[in-house]
Amino acid sequence: MSTSTLTAFTSQVAMGAKRHRLWRRGDHLLLALSGGPDSTALLTVLIDLAPRFELTLSAAHLNYGLRGADSAADAAFVEHLCAQWKIPLTVMPVTMSEWRTAGRSLQDAARRARYAMLTSIARERGATKIALGHTADDQAETVLLWMLRGAGTTGLGGMPRRRAPGIIRPLLDHTRREILDYLNTRGIQYRTDASNSSRRYTRNRIRLDVLPALRAINPSIVTTLGRQADILRADAACLDRLASAHARRLTRLRSSGESELDIAAFGKLPLALQRRVLRLLLQSSGNVMESAPLEMIDRLVALANHGRSGASLHAGRMIVTKEYERLVWRRAPFGHDRTIGAVLTIPGDVQWPPTGQWLTARTVGRTAARPDRSPSRIYLDAERLSAPLLVRSWRAGDRIQPSGMEGRKKLQDLFSDMKMPQALRHRVPIVVAPEGIVWVAGYRAARPFLATTATRERVLLELRDGQD
Repeated sequence: MSTSTLTAFTSQVAMGAKRHRLWRRGDHLLLALSGGPDSTALLTVLIDLAPRFELTLSAAHLNYGLRGADSAADAAFVEHLCAQWKIPLTVMPVTMSEWRTAGRSLQDAARRARYAMLTSIARERGATKIALGHTADDQAETVLLWMLRGAGTTGLGGMPRRRAPGIIRPLLDHTRREILDYLNTRGIQYRTDASNSSRRYTRNRIRLDVLPALRAINPSIVTTLGRQADILRADAACLDRLASAHARRLTRLRSSGESELDIAAFGKLPLALQRRVLRLLLQSSGNVMESAPLEMIDRLVALANHGRSGASLHAGRMIVTKEYERLVWRRAPFGHDRTIGAVLTIPGDVQWPPTGQWLTARTVGRTAARPDRSPSRIYLDAERLSAPLLVRSWRAGDRIQPSGMEGRKKLQDLFSDMKMPQALRHRVPIVVAPEGIVWVAGYRAARPFLATTATRERVLLELRDGQD
């Protein structure tokens, strides 16, 4: 491979890396190499650039084993690729059961495993940076995913080109079309993941359906969404710095270990900073959720600004109480984590802390779904909902369209009709998809998501006692 003359694409990657300070002369880059077009293109680009920047290159391939023979073929392809170009390669099998924990989706577990194992391999290899092959199309898909979830500036800021510890994305300014053209022009082979064409996953539906529709309106939609992400990421970073400064100024640690927030000073902040300060406090207090939902944050804002003294809210594993001019944060006693949320993957299972019960989800064939009136088991239409599912306690304002009924009904009214005591309502697990509530587990299913005779793929949800 000649390094005397760079292709136009390689030169553009080099200029972008210099502009965004992705690496320094003499860096050792560990490339996450799947064998797909993006990481394969990045490998060949870095091989061309290595002499000019005095880079040392090595590669890592994580084999999750989720695609059977295709996973083994990916690993063999990567081994041949690195042997051909004399790139040191580490192939690491990943046992997903070791990374799956209650409340974690398969995708989240794979992401955590990927970053942890790449960091470990980089340390062993002496690499100073970890290079990922995410593209502008990946960025556009990520922004749209977060947009569908109603995210704020942090989510809509997408993926950064640089993030700690030493993660870089040199292809983030380049489209998938550019990368495929580059590979085809140079006659470079790569692997194709057949699961990318499945419309079962939300990201794939965005890639296959949403982006083409948007491209018909704006041919430069991928670039446009990337530019929007850059703007919002810069805005989010600015707001986070301001919020962090205010959080330090407005809070203090009591001798008892509890922390308190000065409400009078807090109330003078703009709403955007109030939300960010409270989110930072939840994260720093060891809250169970990595990112508290906006509804929870706004309930805390309302408590601080309008709540009566003595009023309390459960926020994950914290109890937040208004005490005159202070908002006090305490660790909730064991068993009182009333707003805990847990992710339920398909397939997967998760234990519900308030009762010790287990919820399980799995796909079943068309013939497996028979009419079943058990309150602890329902069949859903896989095409009517997105994964992963969230299991949480009910919230004020929650609504469901119950099976056997017309229209939507508030959960608090549903509980009242069942004559369920107030103290027991937070113990009922609510299963929620991005599209809405699908099941008040053990009681009522949501009509829009139930499987019918026309359903092609079903999801079976079951609620089991903890001793089963």
